[in-house]
Amino acid sequence: MLEVDVALERGGTIGAFFDFGNGFVPEDASFAEVPPGQAASTIRLGVPTRPVRAVRIDPSADDAPALITGLRLRSATGELLARLDLRSLRPLHQIQSLGEEGGGVRVIPVPKADDPMLRLDSPELRQRLHIAMGRRSVGRGEIVIVAAGFAALVIAAAWIAWQGLGPPGARMAGGAVFLAVLGARLAWLNLDSRPVPFWDEWEGDALYLLIPFNGGFLDWGALIMPQWEHRILLTRLVTLAGTVLNGEWDPRVAMTVSAVLLAAATALVGVALVATRRWPGVVVAGVLALGASLPFDFNNLLWGGQTQMYGLVLMAVVTIALGAVPVITPAVLGAALAGGLGSLFTMGAGPVGPGCAVGMCLVRWCFERDQRRQLAGLAVVFFCVALLGALLHAKSPPHGPFYATSWEQFRRAFVGVLAWPLPPSPVAVVLVWLPWLAGGVLILRRREANTLEWLAVGLGAWGLVNAIALGYARQYEGPPFDSRFLTAFLPGVWGSIGSAAALLGRVPAWRG
Repeated sequence: MLEVDVALERGGTIGAFFDFGNGFVPEDASFAEVPPGQAASTIRLGVPTRPVRAVRIDPSADDAPALITGLRLRSATGELLARLDLRSLRPLHQIQSLGEEGGGVRVIPVPKADDPMLRLDSPELRQRLHIAMGRRSVGRGEIVIVAAGFAALVIAAAWIAWQGLGPPGARMAGGAVFLAVLGARLAWLNLDSRPVPFWDEWEGDALYLLIPFNGGFLDWGALIMPQWEHRILLTRLVTLAGTVLNGEWDPRVAMTVSAVLLAAATALVGVALVATRRWPGVVVAGVLALGASLPFDFNNLLWGGQTQMYGLVLMAVVTIALGAVPVITPAVLGAALAGGLGSLFTMGAGPVGPGCAVGMCLVRWCFERDQRRQLAGLAVVFFCVALLGALLHAKSPPHGPFYATSWEQFRRAFVGVLAWPLPPSPVAVVLVWLPWLAGGVLILRRREANTLEWLAVGLGAWGLVNAIALGYARQYEGPPFDSRFLTAFLPGVWGSIGSAAALLGRVPAWRG
């Protein structure tokens, strides 16, 4: 329990909120009544028995000043575990000042405050909770092994998708795309990147990961703890393993990994384009390589903590590509499981890739009688992974009030996503998405498709789901959208451009 010595002249309610990755919500809080008076009373607040990311203390429910003279952590039996430094209290909301008074801290809320908040920035509290719960800590060698295992799953899935998308010549062209995009991205990093952490890297990486990790009290559960709607295991593994292997924390390590991930995603699409052996596919592969080389998403490019964005795009391409390969082998089934699981731990949208692949497999099952058994098995693998992703989904109550509440709010953001990279308008949406729609209709009419056509349809479906999600859950972000959102717009655009290349490739004049 958390023991607080606090005085409220008029009395009132004090609360302690615990952040388990989805923000401070009343469901994860403990409250107690403080009797009126100028002398401090000892109040006890319940503490959870699972890993906590952050702690918030609400000293009162109004603008009444509070005097906090002691903070202690006790076990359920009353044993003193730790005396917490009052200097770890930080203003969070509606706090005018914090000042020392009589060995304690005087908290002065702003006038007419209705929800003053303090943040308890105390690594010691988390360390003592970790020890008291008897939980196992993440070790330096162990994190490198886990990161290597995760990387092996991703690489294996991407490699099998790479092998299935085209012949050796197309794969060589894809390798050239990979090197071109990676080289360009590394050049941008060489010009503009800095080792100084950016934005919430100070909290998400330094405060929540690296301080506990170096202090020996990082819980294994913290690796998959939600960050809002996301379980960013990939990003956390890159941060921790990168710090161990590099000898120090440097966000540029994660930026480099991000460059590799985007280059790999672009290369996979490039293989499918070149494998058509048609000039439209070759030209479009070059266009995609050029586009991915540009710093259009500069906030993600120069933000080490955004590795999950690039991981999401890569795993979306990998899972959908595995659903598009012409021959379903046991290796493809294994890669689908590995790639799908990896996708779940990139971002909240991780299950979308396997979900789109399920739909592709079911349509192919109707068309390809000679592979029905294999396609059914592949669909089952993807479905199980997508179902697991749905079960792992974490809500983000703090974002709830900002969700779209009207058609106009949804429409504005939805159109903005679908129209990108053109200015947002219904006409732009038609121009960008008409090739994808036409390609899908023709597939249904012909009842057959090549690898590029399946890949393009799947990526477009992923982009459409992403647009719906952003239109509802992030309608306040744009348009115009901050560049950190633009990375996730790529699969939809690639799907439409890939459909255009496939359509042109079927024109007799382009054959030969």
